[in-house]
Amino acid sequence: MPEECSNASTTTTSKFVYISAAIEGCTITIARRNLDYETGLDEYFWEPDYTLAGSTGFLLWPGSWVVIDLLRGRLGQLLRGKRLVELGSGTGLAGLCAAAAGAHVLLTDLPSVLHGILDANVARNARSSASSSDQSTSASPAPDTPAGVRYPDSSSQACTSAACGGDSRTSAAKPWAGSVPVGTCGGTATTMPLDWSVPLGQQLSAPAARGNNPSTTDYILACDVVWLKELLHPMRDVVVQLLNQNPAAICLLAFLDRAKSDSQAFTSYGEVVKVFEEAGCAQQLYHSQQVEVEGETLQARVLEISLTKAI
Repeated sequence: MPEECSNASTTTTSKFVYISAAIEGCTITIARRNLDYETGLDEYFWEPDYTLAGSTGFLLWPGSWVVIDLLRGRLGQLLRGKRLVELGSGTGLAGLCAAAAGAHVLLTDLPSVLHGILDANVARNARSSASSSDQSTSASPAPDTPAGVRYPDSSSQACTSAACGGDSRTSAAKPWAGSVPVGTCGGTATTMPLDWSVPLGQQLSAPAARGNNPSTTDYILACDVVWLKELLHPMRDVVVQLLNQNPAAICLLAFLDRAKSDSQAFTSYGEVVKVFEEAGCAQQLYHSQQVEVEGETLQARVLEISLTKAI
């Protein structure tokens, strides 16, 4: 099982560990499962959508920290005022940081992940009008890089994409239905259950969708969600369906290459590129850096994926 990240201490007396990230003058705090607390059968084992891969949505992964670091700079400026759909949101830290940077974010994952952790994390970071001035001085744990994970200085990492220069789509986007304000930059967030194994149209009619249609987005974000081979094609199919319904949208996929030459389970970077090429998508490298995770150096990449031509 791939590594999970945390910058908070783990105890055996609490079901959750709370992790924070600072962005745009506020602190986003989420809960993730405390692995030391887990005993016996997973409480969501009998849920209809349960899978071993899906259960990792209760944890936090290094790819999210790569994206959060980018959101503190030009990526956050690019997404401000835009609609964003996050696939496989898990605990929601990356998506909530995008909202704090000013995006209107629809965080999606399996129903069991929403009910078990994601909905509560969004509610935890909802900003009331009365608390807007207090958001940056909350008593949340001090934000930091997660333990066991080291990143090079991001200021020295050149963005290779024209996206860093801005976006031609300047019209202000509307928040998704059911959204709450997050941070102080005008961003919002809400959730929607989205199972990659179920036809999208069937899920849009469910009450939990609140009338939201993910295809009416400007950007799609996915952080560290295709580390297993079994996840790659279902996720690709969802992205391609959304892009087909809205060819102007762009997907930003953060991927850490954990695969070895003889890997039977882990997805390689080459396989990611191949499956999107087969679907007729254009790809462009937005960001690349090395990440040290528990003593192992991994290559992290953020890809821009579009239907015909990357930005």
